[in-house]
Amino acid sequence: MNLSNLKYCDAIYCPKKLWLDNNFPQLASQSVKSKINIINNISLLSIAQSFFSSCIEISSKLDISHKLEATKKALANTSTIVGATFFYEDCLCTIDIFHQENNEVTIYSVKQAPAIKEIYLEELKYQTYILQKLGYNMVKICLLYINTDYIFNEVIDYFKFFHLDDCTYLILSSLNEVKDNINKFVAYLEQQKEPSADLTIKCLTPEKCPFFNYCHSFLQPNNVFNLPRLSAQSKIELYQQGLYTYEMLLKTNLKNTFKLPMYYELYNPSPYINKENILAFFNKMSKPIYFIDITYFQPIVPLYNNSKPYQKIPFQYSIAYLNKTTNNFNYIDYLSKEDGDPRRLLAESLINNIPNNVTLITYNVPLKKELLQDLASLYPDIKKQLLSISNSLQDLMYPFYNYDYYCKEMHDSYLFKDVLKALFPNDSKLNYQKLAQVHDDNEACLTYLKLFKSSSKEQLKKSQNLINYVHLNTYALTEIYSFLQNLVK
Repeated sequence: MNLSNLKYCDAIYCPKKLWLDNNFPQLASQSVKSKINIINNISLLSIAQSFFSSCIEISSKLDISHKLEATKKALANTSTIVGATFFYEDCLCTIDIFHQENNEVTIYSVKQAPAIKEIYLEELKYQTYILQKLGYNMVKICLLYINTDYIFNEVIDYFKFFHLDDCTYLILSSLNEVKDNINKFVAYLEQQKEPSADLTIKCLTPEKCPFFNYCHSFLQPNNVFNLPRLSAQSKIELYQQGLYTYEMLLKTNLKNTFKLPMYYELYNPSPYINKENILAFFNKMSKPIYFIDITYFQPIVPLYNNSKPYQKIPFQYSIAYLNKTTNNFNYIDYLSKEDGDPRRLLAESLINNIPNNVTLITYNVPLKKELLQDLASLYPDIKKQLLSISNSLQDLMYPFYNYDYYCKEMHDSYLFKDVLKALFPNDSKLNYQKLAQVHDDNEACLTYLKLFKSSSKEQLKKSQNLINYVHLNTYALTEIYSFLQNLVK
């Protein structure tokens, strides 16, 4: 197997991951995924064209041999290449932006993160080492990462959109360690017998390794690494002290909030209900009571004026309120159906549909406040009304976050879908998998962004699917609310 940018960086974290990925990739857990609601709309070609007058892009869909051949041809015809691929002694690397002028080479590594991470520098060292070995004169080595203070206006200005760090001296002074690492990793790969590896913080951060369950299969199902509210560092420290089973941990001086879910996993008693706290939660609310859910997307590159990288852009919502005459809930389901910035019309619709002096129940109030306060900052003429809505929010998450209600099926999670599944495991009306096309926030975002590129018939279909999704979110809020109310009647 050839080393590559990704595999070299993986090996920096854990050489065993490299070995397993090469020999037994099927052992990786498919459930270990990053679930981040961000639309990655960064175009390396657009960035390169902003920095340089002309360039050629090597398609990422090509296989390695064709990428190498395409790079060779591009080098003869242009000074700037996007996705240039090079090979040296079993080491493969792909450069985001490669620029050569008067036999002097500059490379740019483009990252979608808002801050520099150490692993980005390791990748640059690896790339620079290979290019130097191939005879290129490296004069400038740069890292581009997102400037989250940048405000979009009409046309993206990549010179302001990115922070540019010149890492040349740091990289060139550290290349000896790359040669040592490559030799070590190649030797590691040549081992026939599976190598051993200690359980360390790197197994859990920056995210849980997909081979974690395989490497540490000796752990009992009820172990410290299955406690989502405990920090990664705390888990490692307890493990290193030999305290990792729930039975052991229950005898320690850990906070009771950590012990409660462990006790339930082991002994599965009847649900824990703190009626006093739940009643106090309800007593904070004054009628009339409304329920709301808002869906948003997060593009890395801003799409609309007066928006920033990673800013959350709301595009639909659903409101429920009790009809006193019928004693049933009425719903207002809103979806922005105009191509372009959806925020102004959505903000006006919220103001028109939410009366003054109501209690507005949602899940995860800090997130909803962020959305509303962003709208208030953007539109001073309706700021007062939007902040009033923000101030009326009450968080249905708190009784579960605070363990005022807990059952084994929650598995120490207070997240919306996890709580819903625990409370209503067999309710077909709350089964998101029965929805068409849109089953979660990520699918909602992608569907909305494709909405206005679809035919009229497809737009109607997708719009209804989006509305059905956000409607179900709000219906689920009313069901959770009713569930808690019934506990304290």
